[in-house]
Amino acid sequence: MDNLILEISLCLIENIMIYVFLKSLLKYRFSSVFPLITIIIVNSIILFYCSGFNMFIKIPITIICLIISSFILFKDKPIVNVTYSLIPIYILYIVDIVIGNIFSFIMGIGVAELFFSEFQFRLISCLIIKAIDGFFFFLVFKMLNNTDKNTRNKFWVLFSGIMFVFLSIATVFLQIYPTVDYNTTNAIMYSALALLFFVMSLIVIYFFTELNKSYQRDSKLFLLENNFATLQEQIAVQQQNGENIKKIRHDIKNHLSNIRLLIGSDEISDAVKLLDSVAENINLTQSGETINTGNSFVDAIILSKTALCKDKGIDFKYSVQPLKEIKIDAVDLSSLLSNLLDNAIESAAQTSSPFVKLAILKYNAYYTICVDNSYGGKKCLDESASGMLISTKFDSALHGYGTQIISDIAQKYDGNYSWEALENKFTSTVLLKI
Repeated sequence: MDNLILEISLCLIENIMIYVFLKSLLKYRFSSVFPLITIIIVNSIILFYCSGFNMFIKIPITIICLIISSFILFKDKPIVNVTYSLIPIYILYIVDIVIGNIFSFIMGIGVAELFFSEFQFRLISCLIIKAIDGFFFFLVFKMLNNTDKNTRNKFWVLFSGIMFVFLSIATVFLQIYPTVDYNTTNAIMYSALALLFFVMSLIVIYFFTELNKSYQRDSKLFLLENNFATLQEQIAVQQQNGENIKKIRHDIKNHLSNIRLLIGSDEISDAVKLLDSVAENINLTQSGETINTGNSFVDAIILSKTALCKDKGIDFKYSVQPLKEIKIDAVDLSSLLSNLLDNAIESAAQTSSPFVKLAILKYNAYYTICVDNSYGGKKCLDESASGMLISTKFDSALHGYGTQIISDIAQKYDGNYSWEALENKFTSTVLLKI
């Protein structure tokens, strides 16, 4: 009876540790903790009834239950949920292996005998192991806490595959070693192997977090460079407008004086023509200043891209609904629009009838950003296995990185990025949650 209570308690403790670990790293879907408590109890019961199964059956069942539960409880990307679900299971089993082998060597008894000995000794050893589990859960949490979940999916797939291999090796170890006859040589060898394997897995997790940080740094550097270029364009447009205004102000007195003389000489038609010419110059100078979307960053970007399109002979049109309610970081918004429009302008400039159309529409809780542009046809496109565009130009790495930035920003705001290539028109669409 005591062993039964202990077994149930261990299953409950393990599941509590797993889901506290996951909840601290993933986005919890619910406002109440009731779904979390329910799943912890259900999984504890399943784990308890599987405790007598072969490891090759027990561990896959545990993995499947945990992955399904993570999809129910958390709203991160599926590959992130899968990866993070594998990590706590691996920690639990590898710590059992390492500490079990060390205890076995110290006590001079086999692992099977160690874990199924008298109740008091088993209770103490299990509590020690669970405390060590808690320590390593905290250690791995500190490694993963600042991980950017918007890192490219191929990195997550690779990391998930590595964790699956580690977990598979641990499963084989758990199944085979307890059946091996105990002796000092075997105890030392298996303890050393288990410890080295565990240390290696921690190093792999650490390197993944460093790789992730490197990706974040590259992403931020790209955003800064992109925003700096956009700012330079905006400054150039403002300077040009300023120069035009100064010229008009300088000449306005002369124009007014000439108009007055023409009117005084009854040359009304000539006076009207001169007045119309002055008015047209003023309108052309101030046309960029009439942009008012409700968001100054968007206004500045559209202003600079309008000037860029005019310089390249591209027909640029836009339709933007009021953006006062948009809750997107200014850097993200600037980078998103700049990348979308820069890609569109770059593509349109290579066509005989270039055009770019921007539309930003609000519907329910989402904003839709749609950019249409002319392009040279599907021969100019290439697509990676992940669905991202690959430019055929010499700067393909930078161009591909830009499209990845668009996708990452969209996912950051619970949206998505998609594109469609027709015969002569390319459409990029971004959905963002307000």
